Amino acid sequence: MYLCNLYDRVYMKKLFFISIVFCLVGCGSNTGNTTPEKTDKSTTAVKTADSTTSAKTDSMTVEKPDDSKSVTIRQGDYLYSLDSISFQNSLVHLIENKAFSENSELFVLLDRLFLHVQSESFPATVRREERWMSNYRHDLSVYYDSHALGSGSISDYAKSDSVLNQGLRLMERGGNFGSTYGMSVFYSVNYSFDRCREYGLLNEMVSKCKDENAKNLVYREWQLYEQMLKKVRVIFDDLTDMKYWGGSISGMKSSEREYLLVKARVSMYQKVLGLMSGEEGDKTGAYLRKAKRFFFDSYETSLKETISMIEHYYREYEERDPNSSFYEKEHEAQAAAKELRPILDEWIKTVEKLNEESASFNHPIEQAASSILMEWASILSAE
Repeated sequence: MYLCNLYDRVYMKKLFFISIVFCLVGCGSNTGNTTPEKTDKSTTAVKTADSTTSAKTDSMTVEKPDDSKSVTIRQGDYLYSLDSISFQNSLVHLIENKAFSENSELFVLLDRLFLHVQSESFPATVRREERWMSNYRHDLSVYYDSHALGSGSISDYAKSDSVLNQGLRLMERGGNFGSTYGMSVFYSVNYSFDRCREYGLLNEMVSKCKDENAKNLVYREWQLYEQMLKKVRVIFDDLTDMKYWGGSISGMKSSEREYLLVKARVSMYQKVLGLMSGEEGDKTGAYLRKAKRFFFDSYETSLKETISMIEHYYREYEERDPNSSFYEKEHEAQAAAKELRPILDEWIKTVEKLNEESASFNHPIEQAASSILMEWASILSAE
């Protein structure tokens, strides 16, 4: 393994891209085919002509023709082609090839999700992502049924979740997640899988709405959530960078927190859907405005504790360069927190309107919704 790219610690749209070099694999920019194809077994042999550079590891082969801007991975009967840039970001490149060799079909299916979620364009509009994820969950369900992984009578959401869990186990067996870099990849994989689960829960939520007004409120709530998440990630990443200033562990910690932020959203939606399905629900949640105060109190405390913890470095940077990137992180976090407040206020109003729409539920859904803010506050306070 060789280090080649820097980890994007602020927006987390790229991974801590450390290249796993399969012998002279180059880079390009054209878009290639990202779907697996069945090939004739006679064509799976590696070309050795001068026009092709190839690397072979176990039964998996990576090929990069000199005159091409695509990369081809061959494994048994499977041919997987990617443009060179997508290959650099793909699970095939980021994880040791044992998992790919063990189950190429599943690995390629999961790589589609990973590349989509890790792309700069994700998330697009709520409804566009909902459609993409719905089609993708259908493909997961088809895989579940075609491989007879369990009961065929369960929901498509349960089927897709089962395949994601199987895929995670596959990667845990075939990947090296023991290093700092490996843990960054591990958390990014979990983050991508939970993004898929999120949109499955959104689909369930919309299907339970009694009218168009309720559906529009659900979509509006989701839109505001994405805006909130973007600001919260900036806050978390900046505090992490300050706390571990100059240390490579900050990338792994940012990956972990990004995963935990989305995991809290999945948990929140599961609670809300439980109430909509007639379950008793959890009566321990706080109300939204109290949860908001708790979150910002946790943020202020975390910021003060972080500065206090590294005060000697802080003073050193202040004397040397008051406009250093260290201070930029603090100012950026403060700006993101300020921008978050009106978004969060609008989100609370939207949830309260949803709460009015759900008067027949056993317990107010705003208590279930508040759990995301309580969990985010706990993540801030952790360490």
